[in-house]
Amino acid sequence: MSPRQWLAMLAFYVSYLFFGASVFYTLEQDLETERRIQALQDRIDVNELLVEYLAPYNRTLQHELLEKVSVYCEKPVTNYTEDKYVDPYVWTFYHSFYFVFTVISTVGYGNISPNSTFGRMFMILYAIIGLPINRTSKRNKDNVKL
Repeated sequence: MSPRQWLAMLAFYVSYLFFGASVFYTLEQDLETERRIQALQDRIDVNELLVEYLAPYNRTLQHELLEKVSVYCEKPVTNYTEDKYVDPYVWTFYHSFYFVFTVISTVGYGNISPNSTFGRMFMILYAIIGLPINRTSKRNKDNVKL
């Protein structure tokens, strides 16, 4: 295999990784954003319930209880904008790229996996196509004649 052919194979391999990363990023980021919005709405609902049932009685007790619930849940029930409570996104482009690399290289290391049904189905199809591409590119790198 000539160096030019190998570089073309490498470019195709990297392009396939970027394609997979962008698909998984798009699929899973949307679902993760929806789940984060739902979690925020749940915290707002809890806060409203606690305030509704405790406000008429004792403001000090209400504040104390809200703080204890926030500490217990490790997420704010009162202040939703504090950055220290915001969990980082799991499906960044970097993590998506890392995920697709571990899928087609059969390393399988990591704790990230698709949560959406379409993401899981796409992962299987992506691996079926990507595993031979990975194997061919790894095998042919040793056959490059300079």
